[in-house]
Amino acid sequence: MFVIIISVNILRLWHLDSVPPGITLDEATALINAACLAEEGTDWNNNKWPLFPTGTDGVGVNSPTRSYLAAAWAGLFGSSIFLFRLQTALLTLFGIFGLFCIGRLYMDKEGALLVVLAASISPWAWIFSRMATDDSWVMPVLLIWGTYFFLKPAAVNGVIAAVMFALAIITYAPAQAQTPTLVCVLLVFLYFNKKSDFKIKLATTGFLVLLFFLFVRLGPWASNYSARYSAVGILKPEAFRTLEGFFTLVGGFISSLALHLSPQFLFFTGDVNLRHSTQMSGHWSWLDIFALAVGIVYVVKNRNWVLPLKSNSLKWSLLWFALFLTALIAPSLTKESIPHALRSVGGWPFVALFCGTTLWIAVKSLPQLRIAILAVAIGFSTYYLHDYFTDYQVRATTWFEGELIAPFKRAVQNHDLPGLLQLSTIIPEPAFRYFFIEYAGATCRSSEQIWLSYKVSQPK
Repeated sequence: MFVIIISVNILRLWHLDSVPPGITLDEATALINAACLAEEGTDWNNNKWPLFPTGTDGVGVNSPTRSYLAAAWAGLFGSSIFLFRLQTALLTLFGIFGLFCIGRLYMDKEGALLVVLAASISPWAWIFSRMATDDSWVMPVLLIWGTYFFLKPAAVNGVIAAVMFALAIITYAPAQAQTPTLVCVLLVFLYFNKKSDFKIKLATTGFLVLLFFLFVRLGPWASNYSARYSAVGILKPEAFRTLEGFFTLVGGFISSLALHLSPQFLFFTGDVNLRHSTQMSGHWSWLDIFALAVGIVYVVKNRNWVLPLKSNSLKWSLLWFALFLTALIAPSLTKESIPHALRSVGGWPFVALFCGTTLWIAVKSLPQLRIAILAVAIGFSTYYLHDYFTDYQVRATTWFEGELIAPFKRAVQNHDLPGLLQLSTIIPEPAFRYFFIEYAGATCRSSEQIWLSYKVSQPK
């Protein structure tokens, strides 16, 4: 098992600049912001040390947590796409280590390693851990460490957890729905397990989560921060003005939730967006599906439905499955590109915890399952990663702006000024400027000067 974990995570760092192919516009915007913050102390739109750097369209925003983390990285190591994606991959490994720490709170080392195995081969984590995503991938890592400190004894850990959860809220918009519900589930779990620090954790976590929620929703940046949701969301004030509007809202939520729980999304092909899924599997790996089957067999075999709830070990599996469901609330309140893997990415760590915990319980009563677990993990990793590094990079090229990047690189190499002028009318400013940083060695300031020179020359 240890060999599989090490091998998969070494491969996570391999060919980061070429697989996935190209650079998405969201990546480019996040990275030009990071480069400019590191070099000039501004975002790409020349706002000095902004709390929320400007997004791709000049209206939306990037989060401060991701932007300043990336800026510090750029200042130390550089602004290439390889280095930014390396940061995301290393951040993923830090999150996986956090999952190991959570597992060790209630399991032995084998159980914690089963969680790490599930997290490492997860297609949900794999595809996003190799992209320089703007905000979305920092959020689940914050949830992992927030959950760890929340469950770890001592009141001071509750304060650390509250800070992690609060930061998650300002990092990625779906966390505004997931984090409060996640905290409520954890508080219920803590209360019924009679933890002595329950009241302190309730007070500190509740206060900070509420404070940061209001900070995001009511601050002067609120309209920009929620601009994307305003376009794709269904939870709007007008839905509550009439009974018909309310039932439409409830019906839309249930319909979207069902799609996020569908076998097609979870087990077979996943998100239809090739930036979010290779479509060679769902967002649950074969190992996750195997763990779910094992858990169902365990419950059915006991026949007494109360017994699993009283089981000291299985209650953890039920907790993690409940926390996975909290990740589906935010995407189910939207109406575009449903089901959506990125908006529900906060479910990844809890699927891994559910899988590892359930398999650990099963192995304790049936040691022979270890062979099946390894066989499933090796089989899925081989199947998935072979496709990822071969066929996927071909079929995903257009999803990573390959039709723009290829002519841009040719134009730069051939000093084709008319070609670059034409591309400047198609590619948004932040992406155009980052492409010059990545493919022509420009800086934040020189990329702005280049952009302005082309903008002046653009046909009216």
